[in-house]
Amino acid sequence: MSDDLVDRLLEWGRLALSRRGFIGLGAGATAALLDSREFGSVGDGRKDEHHALQAALDRAVAGPRPRPLLIPAGTYQLSKPLQATGPLEIRGDGPERTVLLAPPNSPAISLGTLSNGQPNGLVLRDFTIRSSSTSRAPMLDIRQYGRKWIVDRVNFDAAFGDRTGVRVWSSWVGSIRDCSFYRFGAEGVRSERAAIVVKPQSLPTGNGPINNVAISDCAFERVQAGIDLHDPEETGKSTVIHAVEIRNPRFKNSSVKGPVANSVGIRANSTSTFNVVVTAPFFEDFAVGVSVRGWGWSITSPFAQSADTVVDLVTGGGHSITGLVLDGAAANAIGTGVRCRSGVSGRCELRLWKSVHGRKYLTHPWVDDTKGKLVVIPA
Repeated sequence: MSDDLVDRLLEWGRLALSRRGFIGLGAGATAALLDSREFGSVGDGRKDEHHALQAALDRAVAGPRPRPLLIPAGTYQLSKPLQATGPLEIRGDGPERTVLLAPPNSPAISLGTLSNGQPNGLVLRDFTIRSSSTSRAPMLDIRQYGRKWIVDRVNFDAAFGDRTGVRVWSSWVGSIRDCSFYRFGAEGVRSERAAIVVKPQSLPTGNGPINNVAISDCAFERVQAGIDLHDPEETGKSTVIHAVEIRNPRFKNSSVKGPVANSVGIRANSTSTFNVVVTAPFFEDFAVGVSVRGWGWSITSPFAQSADTVVDLVTGGGHSITGLVLDGAAANAIGTGVRCRSGVSGRCELRLWKSVHGRKYLTHPWVDDTKGKLVVIPA
């Protein structure tokens, strides 16, 4: 029997067991799947589901071996946040099939605390969280979740409310992947709360940095602020961010006339931000693609169809930009490719830039470097 056939049989067996409600095969053990309907959840979009879903979640994390919790297809109204402090897995039947309606002034799900040790093993996948309010409270709050946490295939719809989709307080090795963020903030108005906020907070234990967070393959549509590294509302209280990787983000606004005023894809709000890697970002109709503060940012293969400024180097130093491509259209011009401000220390580097249509759609100099701090190496 070929190795390829053996691999396929093992995969079929794993999928079959998973569909029967078992996981954890790699560890030689299985955990039965809990169904929230067993605890009285209905999913009709009208009943308050907090009590039933919280009871199901409490049962899922009870005992020495947590069990995954399935919330089946339906719409679940929540009057209070679902809360847990231990390792857990929450699954839906798929984005837009399982929908959680967040309370107007609190999260739909709040996990962990700021006062205890770092748990690990959080997995959230395959559902939607929806809100129709403006609130300081995020839709999903990850507080003090430690190692190897995952938010996977979760959609967030804020209905143009100015609130955060995911807020991460303190973390080692976490990932947000294949998620979508839709209608965050009033278009044209500066937003203080981004779709994703990475918020390293000083904790009672004295720790609280962000280390190794990956945000990959996420889409941001009609969003005034996409990703915040440091929360602008908490400037002065937070600690450092180390090693954030943002892979293949897609930022798209709906304007057909050019960038939406005050919109920004990725922004850092503190110089205590180190070694951020941004790979293959796409920007369409954003005022600013990336606003850089801190040290050692690496931005590779950014592509912009419409932006006032694609990359804005505000402070810090040691930043590099490689493979910038500008492709404006007649109604969607590029203002400036890279702006290097006076607050940047030392030298930064721009390599291999290209304007696909020459300078026809560049409304300003493609590089704005009044202090001569940017080394430019054209393609």
